[in-house]
Formats: sequence, C-alpha cells, structure tokens
Amino acid sequence: MGAMLLQMHGNQFAEPFRPDNRPRLRGRDLLPAALMLILLVGGLLAASLGLGGGAGQGEGYLVIAPPGWTLARTTGLVRAAGGRLVRPGGFSNTVIAASADPHFGQALENAGALFVRRVSGPLGCASPQETAPRPQTSQKP
Repeated sequence: MGAMLLQMHGNQFAEPFRPDNRPRLRGRDLLPAALMLILLVGGLLAASLGLGGGAGQGEGYLVIAPPGWTLARTTGLVRAAGGRLVRPGGFSNTVIAASADPHFGQALENAGALFVRRVSGPLGCASPQETAPRPQTSQKP
C-alpha cells in the first residue's frame, strides 16, 4: 500500500513516515533551554531579595486608607503617624509612604489605615530618611 501511494504521487516523499524515524532527543539539545531557565529564576530571585541595591533603595509602606478618603486626608494620616509621602497610589486613598521609625506600620494602623504593607525596593527618587524638624519662623508683631 505504501509503495502504491509513493507511485501515485510521483514519488514525492523520500520514505514513508514511521514512528521509529523520529529524531532522538538528547540532553545537549535541552541545554540552552535549561540555561535560560536557570538565569531567569536566578534573576527573579536576586531582584526579589534586593541584591541589586543602589540609589533610591529603601523600605517604605503601601498604605490603604478607608474608601472615600481624599489624597489630602490620606497624606495627613501618614504625617500624623510620623512618616512622609513618597508618591500617591492609583486611588486617592492609597499612597506609598516612608519613615525611619521601626514602628511606623503600627502607627499607621492606629491612625486609621485599613491596610499597611511593608515594601522593599525603589521608592521613587528618594529613600526613607528621618524628616528634619521644620525651622521655627519668627513672627513680627
């Protein structure tokens, strides 16, 4: 039957397909894919552990205030807890905040934040630092 098929189609195929004609898969054929997988997982692990430190690295907090809060009110909550605004979030009640106080997260919750999560990595153009006291301005009578 196979020979008849070859003759009918003008000997278009060099040899008929047989399952045992498949090329054998060897370990060295998988080496490039395995190397790429190792590099990808290693890079993701290094990025998640923060091994690539540099400017702008530090720890901050994702702060979610109750729904309906304005950005001004949410920023006030951050300042009342002793921190500073790094950048606003996607909604008026979400911000990224920073503080040098190790108990800042608890202070945010006590001040009224619904959700507080410590985040590591780039926080924008600045890293957490203690806020300097504002100089007192003298008012002339």
